[in-house]
Amino acid sequence: MAPPDDELLRLSEHPTSAERLAARVWNKAGGLLSSLAAQLQLETGVAVAVFCVESGGDGFGPGGRMLIRFENHHFFRHWGKANSEVFHTHFQFDAKRPWTGHRWRASAAGEFELVHCGQAGEWRAFEFARSLDETAAKLSISMGSPQILGSNHAAAGFGSVHEMFDAFSSSERRQIEAFFDFLQKSEAQPRMVPALRQKDFRRFAELYNGPGNAAAYGEKIKQMYDTFERLRAARKPGGETILDVMEQLQDV
Repeated sequence: MAPPDDELLRLSEHPTSAERLAARVWNKAGGLLSSLAAQLQLETGVAVAVFCVESGGDGFGPGGRMLIRFENHHFFRHWGKANSEVFHTHFQFDAKRPWTGHRWRASAAGEFELVHCGQAGEWRAFEFARSLDETAAKLSISMGSPQILGSNHAAAGFGSVHEMFDAFSSSERRQIEAFFDFLQKSEAQPRMVPALRQKDFRRFAELYNGPGNAAAYGEKIKQMYDTFERLRAARKPGGETILDVMEQLQDV
Protein backbone atom coordinates (compact mmCIF):
# COMPACT_ATOMS: atom_id res chain seq x y z
CA MET A 1 0.00 0.00 0.00
CA ALA A 2 2.94 2.34 0.65
CA PRO A 3 4.36 4.73 -1.97
CA PRO A 4 7.88 4.24 -3.38
CA ASP A 5 10.66 5.03 -0.92
CA ASP A 6 11.65 8.15 -2.82
CA GLU A 7 8.12 9.54 -2.39
CA LEU A 8 7.89 9.05 1.38
CA LEU A 9 7.34 12.20 3.39
CA ARG A 10 9.83 13.14 6.07
CA LEU A 11 9.05 15.65 8.74
CA SER A 12 10.99 18.31 10.54
CA GLU A 13 11.97 17.80 14.16
CA HIS A 14 8.89 19.61 15.44
CA PRO A 15 5.99 18.86 13.09
CA THR A 16 2.42 19.83 13.85
CA SER A 17 -0.11 17.12 14.68
CA ALA A 18 -1.72 17.64 11.27
CA GLU A 19 1.65 17.19 9.53
CA ARG A 20 2.33 13.99 11.46
CA LEU A 21 -1.08 12.61 10.54
CA ALA A 22 -0.84 13.49 6.84
CA ALA A 23 2.66 12.00 6.59
CA ARG A 24 1.64 8.83 8.44
CA VAL A 25 -1.35 8.18 6.20
CA TRP A 26 0.64 8.87 3.04
CA ASN A 27 3.67 6.83 4.07
CA LYS A 28 1.47 3.87 5.04
CA ALA A 29 -1.06 3.79 2.20
CA GLY A 30 -0.11 6.47 -0.32
CA GLY A 31 0.63 4.04 -3.13
CA LEU A 32 -2.81 2.46 -2.99
CA LEU A 33 -4.60 5.76 -2.39
CA SER A 34 -2.84 7.37 -5.34
CA SER A 35 -3.66 4.50 -7.71
CA LEU A 36 -7.34 4.30 -6.75
CA ALA A 37 -7.79 8.08 -6.74
CA ALA A 38 -6.38 8.31 -10.26
CA GLN A 39 -9.06 5.90 -11.51
CA LEU A 40 -11.70 8.42 -10.44
CA GLN A 41 -9.68 11.42 -11.66
CA LEU A 42 -9.22 12.63 -8.08
CA GLU A 43 -6.17 14.34 -6.68
CA THR A 44 -4.21 12.09 -4.35
CA GLY A 45 -4.27 14.76 -1.66
CA VAL A 46 -8.05 14.67 -1.61
CA ALA A 47 -8.07 10.95 -0.78
CA VAL A 48 -5.39 11.38 1.87
CA ALA A 49 -7.31 14.22 3.51
CA VAL A 50 -10.57 12.26 3.67
CA PHE A 51 -8.90 9.29 5.35
CA CYS A 52 -7.11 11.56 7.81
CA VAL A 53 -10.36 13.18 8.92
CA GLU A 54 -12.66 10.15 8.89
CA SER A 55 -10.55 7.87 11.06
CA GLY A 56 -7.30 9.55 11.98
CA GLY A 57 -5.72 7.44 9.25
CA ASP A 58 -6.27 4.11 10.98
CA GLY A 59 -8.61 1.23 10.28
CA PHE A 60 -7.96 -0.58 13.54
CA GLY A 61 -7.89 0.57 17.13
CA PRO A 62 -6.57 -0.76 20.45
CA GLY A 63 -6.29 -4.54 20.58
CA GLY A 64 -6.42 -4.80 16.80
CA ARG A 65 -10.19 -4.38 16.57
CA MET A 66 -11.68 -2.57 13.61
CA LEU A 67 -12.54 1.08 14.27
CA ILE A 68 -16.29 1.54 14.58
CA ARG A 69 -18.84 4.18 15.51
CA PHE A 70 -22.16 2.88 16.81
CA GLU A 71 -25.10 5.08 15.82
CA ASN A 72 -28.07 4.84 18.22
CA HIS A 73 -30.50 6.53 15.84
CA HIS A 74 -29.70 4.09 13.06
CA PHE A 75 -30.18 1.15 15.43
CA PHE A 76 -33.57 2.63 16.29
CA ARG A 77 -34.47 2.74 12.60
CA HIS A 78 -33.30 -0.80 11.90
CA TRP A 79 -34.56 -2.44 15.10
CA GLY A 80 -35.76 -0.09 17.82
CA LYS A 81 -38.80 1.25 16.03
CA ALA A 82 -40.33 -2.24 16.12
CA ASN A 83 -39.06 -2.86 19.65
CA SER A 84 -39.59 0.59 21.13
CA GLU A 85 -39.93 -0.29 24.81
CA VAL A 86 -36.75 -2.35 24.92
CA PHE A 87 -34.85 0.16 22.82
CA HIS A 88 -35.69 3.13 25.05
CA THR A 89 -34.81 1.11 28.12
CA HIS A 90 -31.25 0.76 26.86
CA PHE A 91 -30.57 3.53 24.33
CA GLN A 92 -31.04 7.29 24.05
CA PHE A 93 -30.59 9.91 21.32
CA ASP A 94 -31.79 13.47 20.77
CA ALA A 95 -35.06 13.37 18.84
CA LYS A 96 -34.44 16.76 17.21
CA ARG A 97 -30.77 16.16 16.41
CA PRO A 98 -30.65 12.35 16.23
CA TRP A 99 -26.93 12.15 15.56
CA THR A 100 -26.33 13.59 19.06
CA GLY A 101 -27.11 12.58 22.64
CA HIS A 102 -26.07 8.96 22.19
CA ARG A 103 -26.13 7.05 25.48
CA TRP A 104 -26.74 3.45 26.44
CA ARG A 105 -26.94 1.08 29.40
CA ALA A 106 -26.93 -2.69 29.68
CA SER A 107 -29.30 -2.85 32.64
CA ALA A 108 -32.63 -1.12 33.16
CA ALA A 109 -31.43 -0.22 36.65
CA GLY A 110 -28.02 1.05 35.51
CA GLU A 111 -26.78 4.53 34.70
CA PHE A 112 -26.72 5.66 31.08
CA GLU A 113 -23.20 6.13 29.73
CA LEU A 114 -21.83 7.85 26.66
CA VAL A 115 -21.42 5.78 23.53
CA HIS A 116 -18.84 8.01 21.84
CA CYS A 117 -16.12 8.00 24.49
CA GLY A 118 -13.44 6.05 22.69
CA GLN A 119 -13.38 2.69 20.97
CA ALA A 120 -14.05 0.79 24.18
CA GLY A 121 -17.35 2.65 24.57
CA GLU A 122 -18.31 2.16 20.92
CA TRP A 123 -17.66 -1.56 21.13
CA ARG A 124 -19.53 -2.00 24.43
CA ALA A 125 -22.63 -0.38 22.97
CA PHE A 126 -22.28 -2.30 19.71
CA GLU A 127 -21.81 -5.68 21.41
CA PHE A 128 -24.91 -5.10 23.52
CA ALA A 129 -26.94 -4.08 20.46
CA ARG A 130 -25.53 -7.12 18.69
CA SER A 131 -26.97 -9.34 21.42
CA LEU A 132 -30.41 -7.92 20.59
CA ASP A 133 -30.13 -8.16 16.81
CA GLU A 134 -26.89 -9.04 15.01
CA THR A 135 -27.83 -7.69 11.60
CA ALA A 136 -29.41 -4.44 12.82
CA ALA A 137 -26.39 -3.72 15.02
CA LYS A 138 -23.97 -4.15 12.10
CA LEU A 139 -26.16 -2.01 9.85
CA SER A 140 -25.84 0.72 12.49
CA ILE A 141 -22.07 1.06 12.75
CA SER A 142 -19.62 3.06 10.66
CA MET A 143 -16.66 0.81 9.91
CA GLY A 144 -12.92 1.10 9.46
CA SER A 145 -10.80 3.89 8.06
CA PRO A 146 -13.44 5.26 5.63
CA GLN A 147 -16.18 4.98 8.30
CA ILE A 148 -18.76 3.60 5.87
CA LEU A 149 -22.09 2.83 7.50
CA GLY A 150 -23.03 -0.84 7.47
CA SER A 151 -26.34 -0.08 5.82
CA ASN A 152 -24.32 1.05 2.77
CA HIS A 153 -22.76 -2.40 2.34
CA ALA A 154 -24.14 -2.92 -1.19
CA ALA A 155 -22.71 0.37 -2.45
CA ALA A 156 -19.37 -0.58 -0.87
CA GLY A 157 -19.36 -3.76 -2.96
CA PHE A 158 -20.63 -6.39 -0.52
CA GLY A 159 -23.51 -8.81 -0.70
CA SER A 160 -24.41 -8.40 2.95
CA VAL A 161 -23.46 -6.33 5.98
CA HIS A 162 -21.90 -9.46 7.51
CA GLU A 163 -19.63 -9.82 4.48
CA MET A 164 -18.63 -6.18 4.82
CA PHE A 165 -17.98 -6.54 8.55
CA ASP A 166 -15.72 -9.55 7.98
CA ALA A 167 -13.84 -7.90 5.11
CA PHE A 168 -13.27 -4.68 7.03
CA SER A 169 -12.10 -6.71 10.02
CA SER A 170 -9.50 -8.47 7.86
CA SER A 171 -7.31 -5.61 6.56
CA GLU A 172 -6.98 -1.89 5.91
CA ARG A 173 -6.47 -2.61 2.21
CA ARG A 174 -10.00 -3.99 1.97
CA GLN A 175 -11.32 -0.92 3.78
CA ILE A 176 -9.60 1.48 1.39
CA GLU A 177 -10.71 -0.43 -1.70
CA ALA A 178 -14.29 -0.42 -0.40
CA PHE A 179 -14.20 3.35 0.01
CA PHE A 180 -13.48 3.84 -3.68
CA ASP A 181 -16.12 1.26 -4.58
CA PHE A 182 -18.56 3.23 -2.45
CA LEU A 183 -17.71 6.48 -4.22
CA GLN A 184 -18.56 4.85 -7.54
CA LYS A 185 -21.68 2.88 -6.57
CA SER A 186 -23.52 4.89 -3.92
CA GLU A 187 -26.68 6.80 -4.78
CA ALA A 188 -24.80 10.02 -4.02
CA GLN A 189 -21.97 9.13 -6.43
CA PRO A 190 -23.03 11.57 -9.18
CA ARG A 191 -22.58 14.35 -6.63
CA MET A 192 -19.83 13.07 -4.33
CA VAL A 193 -17.17 12.45 -6.94
CA PRO A 194 -17.64 15.86 -8.66
CA ALA A 195 -17.56 17.52 -5.23
CA LEU A 196 -14.18 15.91 -4.51
CA ARG A 197 -12.86 16.79 -7.98
CA GLN A 198 -13.83 20.41 -7.36
CA LYS A 199 -12.49 20.23 -3.79
CA ASP A 200 -15.90 21.28 -2.50
CA PHE A 201 -15.22 19.56 0.80
CA ARG A 202 -18.27 20.89 2.59
CA ARG A 203 -20.55 19.46 -0.09
CA PHE A 204 -18.74 16.13 0.04
CA ALA A 205 -19.01 16.03 3.85
CA GLU A 206 -22.74 16.71 3.62
CA LEU A 207 -23.22 13.86 1.14
CA TYR A 208 -20.90 11.45 2.94
CA ASN A 209 -21.75 12.09 6.59
CA GLY A 210 -25.04 13.94 6.47
CA PRO A 211 -25.79 17.64 6.96
CA GLY A 212 -25.35 17.73 10.75
CA ASN A 213 -21.63 18.60 10.90
CA ALA A 214 -20.93 19.21 7.22
CA ALA A 215 -19.30 22.62 7.71
CA ALA A 216 -16.94 21.36 10.42
CA TYR A 217 -16.07 18.15 8.56
CA GLY A 218 -15.56 20.04 5.32
CA GLU A 219 -13.19 22.51 6.95
CA LYS A 220 -11.17 19.70 8.55
CA ILE A 221 -10.80 17.95 5.20
CA LYS A 222 -9.69 21.20 3.57
CA GLN A 223 -7.09 21.81 6.27
CA MET A 224 -5.71 18.28 5.90
CA TYR A 225 -5.61 18.65 2.12
CA ASP A 226 -3.67 21.90 2.44
CA THR A 227 -1.30 20.33 4.96
CA PHE A 228 -0.55 17.34 2.75
CA GLU A 229 0.00 19.45 -0.36
CA ARG A 230 2.31 21.76 1.56
CA LEU A 231 4.38 18.82 2.82
CA ARG A 232 4.62 17.27 -0.62
CA ALA A 233 5.62 20.57 -2.23
CA ALA A 234 8.33 21.01 0.42
CA ARG A 235 10.12 17.80 -0.47
CA LYS A 236 13.74 18.01 -1.61
CA PRO A 237 15.67 15.38 -3.63
CA GLY A 238 16.96 12.57 -1.45
CA GLY A 239 14.00 12.59 0.89
CA GLU A 240 14.72 15.84 2.70
CA THR A 241 12.13 18.54 3.12
CA ILE A 242 12.58 22.28 3.01
CA LEU A 243 11.65 22.25 6.69
CA ASP A 244 14.59 19.90 7.37
CA VAL A 245 16.97 22.22 5.54
CA MET A 246 15.72 25.30 7.40
CA GLU A 247 16.30 23.62 10.75
CA GLN A 248 19.80 22.55 9.70
CA LEU A 249 20.64 26.18 8.80
CA GLN A 250 19.35 27.36 12.17
CA ASP A 251 21.72 24.97 13.89
CA VAL A 252 24.79 26.30 12.07
